[in-house]
Amino acid sequence: MVSNANESAWDDIGLEEKSYLKMKLNMEKDGFRDGIDEGKNQVFQNYFDKGYIDGFKNGQLLGKLKGSNWAKSIFTNENLVQTKETEKSSIGVCILCKDVDNISQPLSKIKSNQMKLLETSINNITKTQS
Repeated sequence: MVSNANESAWDDIGLEEKSYLKMKLNMEKDGFRDGIDEGKNQVFQNYFDKGYIDGFKNGQLLGKLKGSNWAKSIFTNENLVQTKETEKSSIGVCILCKDVDNISQPLSKIKSNQMKLLETSINNITKTQS
């Protein structure tokens, strides 16, 4: 009977070790997944913060130009010339975001397209003020 008790103890230790190794492996996998998720979130947040600042500055600049254009039309009794840049977006997204092909491009290309659009918008609004 002693030999059966010893075998049972060894089986239990083997089972405990197997359970421990399985639990350890699961925790490592969960930790890895959590680390990946946290890393993604930090990267996304950094890009969002930068994009928000750039978008705010660009929107403020366009808003000032639009306001200047509007004020000039009132003080000079001229009709306000509407351009696509001075119209309010009817669907709540920017011109670039409407194009599905554009949003799938690399971030550097999207930013370059946004800067080109901003320059074009500023030129168009400035022309209407002249």
